Amino acid sequence: MKRNNPAAERTRQSPLAIILLLATFAKNTFRQFWPFIIVFLINPKRSMEFQILIVVAVFSFISLISSILSYFRFYYQLTEDGLVVEKGIFKKTRIQVPFERIQSVNIEQGILHQAFNIVKLEIDTAGSKGNELSITALDRTKANELRSFIFEQKGTKSAAEGDLSADGDHLAGASPGQFLFQLSGFTLFKIGISQNHLRTLGIVILFLFGVAENLSQFGGEGVEEYMDGTFWSGIFSTALAALILLPIFLIVSLIISVVQIVFKYADFTVFRTHEGLRLIGGLLTRIEQVAVRKKIQMMTFETNPIRRMLGLVKVRFYQASSMQVQVNQSIQIPGCSQTESEMVAEEYISMYELKSAEFFHVDPRYRIRLFLFSGLLPLIIVMGVLSWNFGKDAFFVFLILPLLGIWVHLHYQRLVFAISNLSVIRKDGIFARKTTLLKLYKIQAVELSRGFYERRNNLGTVVIHTAARPVIIPFLPLSQASQIVNYLLYKVESEKKKWM
Repeated sequence: MKRNNPAAERTRQSPLAIILLLATFAKNTFRQFWPFIIVFLINPKRSMEFQILIVVAVFSFISLISSILSYFRFYYQLTEDGLVVEKGIFKKTRIQVPFERIQSVNIEQGILHQAFNIVKLEIDTAGSKGNELSITALDRTKANELRSFIFEQKGTKSAAEGDLSADGDHLAGASPGQFLFQLSGFTLFKIGISQNHLRTLGIVILFLFGVAENLSQFGGEGVEEYMDGTFWSGIFSTALAALILLPIFLIVSLIISVVQIVFKYADFTVFRTHEGLRLIGGLLTRIEQVAVRKKIQMMTFETNPIRRMLGLVKVRFYQASSMQVQVNQSIQIPGCSQTESEMVAEEYISMYELKSAEFFHVDPRYRIRLFLFSGLLPLIIVMGVLSWNFGKDAFFVFLILPLLGIWVHLHYQRLVFAISNLSVIRKDGIFARKTTLLKLYKIQAVELSRGFYERRNNLGTVVIHTAARPVIIPFLPLSQASQIVNYLLYKVESEKKKWM
């Protein structure tokens, strides 16, 4: 039976959207001004307390008015042709998206959404970079009706299979799909400790040193004299402090990473549906995503030394978009076992095809180019900068050259590719290793690219374009690169299977 249009007329969001907009503004403001806020809180003098309070009050008033106006100026409507959204305070914008361009409709619940029993609807469309449209606050029932109607217009069964009930679970009699696996608490802990802690460590160090610097500037002469007389007195003291503080920083960054993973992926469950994979999880922000089988353009497996030691693999799915999909916008499983990764890979490619593929290296001259432009040239620039302060001592940077040579060789050895009758496979990475899988019928275009170095050395780079992001096979002998381009173009033109 055909569903009634739940938004045939111009409709506003839930009034609770005002609170969510205020919370978003407050969060963004804190991200921008957190060093000043911390300095204000820890500064014992607080000589500018009144002025800061005035600024905070003005910003709060502006954000309140802005949130209220944004709510009253935002409308959505479902027409016969697609979804229409009108928004804008001073500049009114009207966006119309045909139903056939809508790739997926995802539901997200932040902690405030859960508190007020509402949801956020995110609409991914072909031709957008990320989520082109989102409706901030909707009643659960209303969100289900909208999603069901959209998918009904697209001629799929997604709505009937994936609706959420008013209490947050799936509708009675409906199923999220066939259960595949769930990430346990111990698995989430392993994922947390296998993250790249350098970024978190850097943030922690910059935060603490930023606070120390602000203390020296705003905390009075006593604090500055204390810091000058103890912590910052000479190279030896600095080195000793680094040795003492580095383990603490590492432990703090490790705890932060684990907590972030638990909050983001708690109760993370993977289901198989008739159209692909459904991923549901999250503690403070609960997200439901669907990796539609026919819309998956490529997938990747990613590991690093810690993940390999713990037996974990990160899996990413890249769906169709006319603009390049960013890594943080892909659908991902943050970590699973090898068996589980093969289970989800079967949604896209045969594991026999992957394991039986014959891999080839790129041209050995790739090492020369990599050594010159990614190693030696940056070292010369660094040496030139350091020579202003250290003179001849700056030449010590060239001691890194042997390590650079080892890095170049390993990078060359790890970069391999395979092309079969059905797919393109690329592997790369020294410590963080990645395997990229691309089905041939997903290819949109193939390009033979030749830079100055390649033209001089009779080489070529094959660039394979998809609706998600390109796959690049660099520095091949020109004859081999031309053969690959011609073969892929032939397969694309003769393939009868639709790419989406």
